[in-house]
Amino acid sequence: LGDSVLKRRPTYLALDMDVFQWPFAMGTSAAWPIGLSPEGFYVLLQTLLKRLDVRVFGIYEVAPELDPGGGTAKLASQFAHLF
Repeated sequence: LGDSVLKRRPTYLALDMDVFQWPFAMGTSAAWPIGLSPEGFYVLLQTLLKRLDVRVFGIYEVAPELDPGGGTAKLASQFAHLF
């Protein structure tokens, strides 16, 4: 596949907050102890936004009732702001 995967074209990008390590996203329904770090995803998201024509960026699985202190919602909002 190589660079053909990152060829510039209209793209819908979805982020499920469950993908992050539990300490960073406690306000999700199924956070992983060995998920992604926010820093690692930030670099990936920057690359995708530069290489693809992202028209829509959906963010899913933020559960305010499970989010002590609002940390997961804040993390989601930071990625939305980058978009």
